[in-house]
Amino acid sequence: MRGARQTVGSWQSAVGSLMVFIAALLFFASNASATNITADKLEHFKNEDKFTASGNVRIERNGTVVTAEKAIYYQSRAEAILEGKVMYEDEYALINAEKAEINIDNKTGKLFNAIIQLKDKKSRDTGQDVKYRFSGDNVQRLSADHYYVKTASFTTCGSEEGKEPDWCFKGRNVDVVVGRRITANEASFNVAGIPVAYSPYVWAPVLTERQSGLLFPAIGNSSQKGVQFSPSYFWAIDENKDATIGLDYYGKRGLGKGLEYRYIYPDSNGKWYGYHLRDNRMNKTFLEFKGEHRHNIGEVKAFTDINYLNERDFYKEYARHQDARIQRFLQSSAEASLPGKNWRLYLLGQSWKDLKGTDDRIPQRLPELGYVLNPTPAGPFVFNLSSSLANFTRDRDTKAQRFDIHPAVSHTVGNDVTLTQKLSLRETVYNMHNTQTYESWIKKGAVEYSASTLTRLSRSYEGATHILEPSVGYRFISGTKSVPLLDSTELFQRTTQAYASLYNSLVMKDLTVSAKALQPYDFNPQPQTQPLLPTKLEAVISGPAVLRFDVTQDFAKGRTDSTNSELSVKVTDKSSFSVGERYNREANIKLYKAGIDAVINKQWAVKSDASYDFKMHEFRDATAKIIYSQKCWALNTAITRRPGYGTRPPEYGFMVFFELKGLGGEHRFL
Repeated sequence: MRGARQTVGSWQSAVGSLMVFIAALLFFASNASATNITADKLEHFKNEDKFTASGNVRIERNGTVVTAEKAIYYQSRAEAILEGKVMYEDEYALINAEKAEINIDNKTGKLFNAIIQLKDKKSRDTGQDVKYRFSGDNVQRLSADHYYVKTASFTTCGSEEGKEPDWCFKGRNVDVVVGRRITANEASFNVAGIPVAYSPYVWAPVLTERQSGLLFPAIGNSSQKGVQFSPSYFWAIDENKDATIGLDYYGKRGLGKGLEYRYIYPDSNGKWYGYHLRDNRMNKTFLEFKGEHRHNIGEVKAFTDINYLNERDFYKEYARHQDARIQRFLQSSAEASLPGKNWRLYLLGQSWKDLKGTDDRIPQRLPELGYVLNPTPAGPFVFNLSSSLANFTRDRDTKAQRFDIHPAVSHTVGNDVTLTQKLSLRETVYNMHNTQTYESWIKKGAVEYSASTLTRLSRSYEGATHILEPSVGYRFISGTKSVPLLDSTELFQRTTQAYASLYNSLVMKDLTVSAKALQPYDFNPQPQTQPLLPTKLEAVISGPAVLRFDVTQDFAKGRTDSTNSELSVKVTDKSSFSVGERYNREANIKLYKAGIDAVINKQWAVKSDASYDFKMHEFRDATAKIIYSQKCWALNTAITRRPGYGTRPPEYGFMVFFELKGLGGEHRFL
């Protein structure tokens, strides 16, 4: 019996422990949404389930913290009436107000004389300072992320108490949806408290990187185009589609209109751009259209790249970048390809527009069908193949259809000293049209053999490594027939050349010096040419400063054909300057270049570059960009000089860009 009583007692003890555990769980579950209130004076009215508090009031509930001088709190409804230095903080916002009537659970209520600081995801995750602020006398919080104010101001700038922020918008009927936008009527844009612009309607993104709206315009002036004003509108059509609509007003020329459309899908993406401008001074209408599209259909990959201008001098007059102004050709192409493991089948169309001459003599590739076998190992050998069937058309000169096949095999042997040999055959057949110089059908074949040997010598010293790489090579192409030039295939001509080169490098801890010399020799020189071809020299010194230099020297004729040099010096981690020279005898070019890229301090940065034409004895392109940044805004100013051409004098101008930081990736206004 004693054993039975002990068993019963153990069972009763276990049940008691279980009951205590369950009671504890129920207690903590029932208090998961419990309210914690502290104050200097606190009273509870049980019948109304109401607390009144005064003096250092603090209410905590579900992660929300409220402080005030006085408070009435209805516990069953989680509603609070607050007065005196009210501070409210939850995961979405930090609010300061004189008075407030709020529902802590629903995150709704009325805020009087309030400043609301919105928290983005980064603020919630890291606890960093919030950036988005708006204020008003009577603010209605309609939900956790929706506010409405009859009269309010909005900014991303912080400011000391009693001082105006660097900038803000002020307006009526202000509607804020966090994660989307803020809108307002009868709005003014204020700088340091002074209204500088007015609009009947304002839109700006709030805690989002992609929303529709007007972008801040670029404003400037040009000696050739007059006053320039360039506003644009960004349209977020969908998550995968957007567009930008832009205007360029030129006081002396006219109005340019542009539209860019971008899209991305799982199997395709692209962007298209169109521009129209009627130039009243030149009495010309300029049209530009360009775009690209990529599409995958199963294993087939397709792309198109279109570039069209109706007037050849459009880029000279209106291109903002030097590369566009000096380009010679515009290329448009379209291709569909089927890739395999180590091969590719393609169909290509390609056309060219000459921006400095006429197009009637340029061969247009419409179309070309090709097959490419990538380098494929087969024992000690590597095989590859290229083949194509192409149609070339043009308004003047010879038209042709061409079939070309070019198989090759290569072999490499050796470790310390490597020898690589390559043997290839090339067979090309032409069907000529519109020609009196060539036969209708031309068949030409050629054999190519090349060999090169290379070795690497290195030696390590204390604090340095010296590397030498000498190499020699030989290339032979058998004689071929004369045919019109259609593309690089026709450059495959009779060749018997050899070369010797030497690469020399010294690598140290903070300094690397390298140089390469290449000397080719032609065993079958063309008439009026020498067998000793121009020597090519390259050198790079990399350390606290970087010096790059290359020269092509024709020792047989005692002249320099080309030189390129650049010295870049890093003054500080964020500042550098560079100088350089470019010379080309055949193109009659001799330019000197200089540039500066300097971050002076947290507010100021300067970037400038210029080129001087020694042949023309004048400056060519020159640009100076000055950036002044504050915590929540920046002012970018660009001063430019563009060279003249023909009878048109050089063009001088400036542009000003104003950026409001914190309004998303696109800075918009209306």
